[in-house]
Amino acid sequence: LAGDVYKAGIRSVGTLSEDKQSSLAVQRAHADLLRMMGAYHTYFERPDEAEETLRRSLATWRLVANESDYAAQDIFGFVVALQSVALMELSAGNVDQARPLAEEAVMLARQSMQISPNDVGPQELLTSVAILNGRILALSGKESEAVSIVDEAITLKRSLIQRHGDVVSGPMTLAVRLQEASDVFLLVGRYDKACPIMQEAVGIMRDFEETAELPIANRTNNLEPMLRSLKAC
Repeated sequence: LAGDVYKAGIRSVGTLSEDKQSSLAVQRAHADLLRMMGAYHTYFERPDEAEETLRRSLATWRLVANESDYAAQDIFGFVVALQSVALMELSAGNVDQARPLAEEAVMLARQSMQISPNDVGPQELLTSVAILNGRILALSGKESEAVSIVDEAITLKRSLIQRHGDVVSGPMTLAVRLQEASDVFLLVGRYDKACPIMQEAVGIMRDFEETAELPIANRTNNLEPMLRSLKAC
């Protein structure tokens, strides 16, 4: 059903007049629809379709950002598109292709933080793309740089929770970032850093289970891999 909605939205853009299609509002909507369509294809393991739509989304967001002179809202969409394509490349084993995309995403997330220093969104986004960049650095043999940027991301994430309160989703998003960070630390053999944060993340998820059902995605992608990795601690 979601895929049909995305397809219908993408088709509807093509029926608009040229003037409307070239408006920033329509281009933003089109770029986001393409990204969501790409994520849909990725979920259902259709790599060719995913690559085509994700690359179109990225190209559209790049145009939008240029046309709006890198407005804050457009940097956000652009960074998410960069992250999506970088993850796609990384999943395919294309570390060299993923690296410049992740580096650009980190640079733009930092730029967005400078533009809107009180906006939580760019800071949250930086925590995610910084850890992705750390993973790529680790796979590229740049161990100290990988550890440094991941440490920065986790410090920022903790400060966001301290500053903005322990909202319902806060601990769980911290747990996910901790799990992602632990993967990077494990890649570079830093069990001294990986094990404590995995234990912390598992504790958060176990606490969450006491009051609500842990989402399947979090169980499959975060909790279960950590429980396996913790056996080496």
